[in-house]
Amino acid sequence: MATEKTETFAAGKAVFFEGEPATCMYILKDGAIELKKQTEKGEVVLKTLATPNEFFGEMALIDGKPRSTSAITVKETRLIIVDKTVFDTLLRTNGDFAVKMVKVLSARMRHTNTQLADTVDTRPTERIARGIADYSVRFGDKASGDARYVSREELKTWLNSHIGAAREEVDAVIYRLRDSKRLAEAETGKTRGEFLVVSGDFIREHDRRREEA
Repeated sequence: MATEKTETFAAGKAVFFEGEPATCMYILKDGAIELKKQTEKGEVVLKTLATPNEFFGEMALIDGKPRSTSAITVKETRLIIVDKTVFDTLLRTNGDFAVKMVKVLSARMRHTNTQLADTVDTRPTERIARGIADYSVRFGDKASGDARYVSREELKTWLNSHIGAAREEVDAVIYRLRDSKRLAEAETGKTRGEFLVVSGDFIREHDRRREEA
């Protein structure tokens, strides 16, 4: 972008709030952004953006409606600001940009619809159980059979940022699942209490992707 305009935001600052009018979109240069939405059950983190060149805030430029989410920095963050005139020009003249925009918007819509349905229609315990299964498949270390090792603290952080579950709520659910033998604390090769073993049966029971396949 020949006349690239950037802005730096301190950690915990709002780039924009849900319901505000939109005059630009943003491209992440470095840092991290949480996209949050208010629901009947409280504020939910729909997505965390932490990869350079990810973009957000474009939907309001396309449909002319107010912002559908709030964007809050997780840490100091630098953003490239793309105003509506430049955005419209890119859509009209750059086919690759237009195709990428359609693919990203489609993926985000599917992800958001699934998350909001979980938040509104699913009991907290089941929603967290699904999140544990999802995290285990994505980031867990292989244990015996189909089981996975996961870091308790990293799991809680991920559940907090991706499904909006409070860490205290996650702790309570993990305790109940462990007490009922559906999760276990790792003892071999891992520090006791710091890692959990998520069984293959638990993952198969709660993995949303099996339902959507």
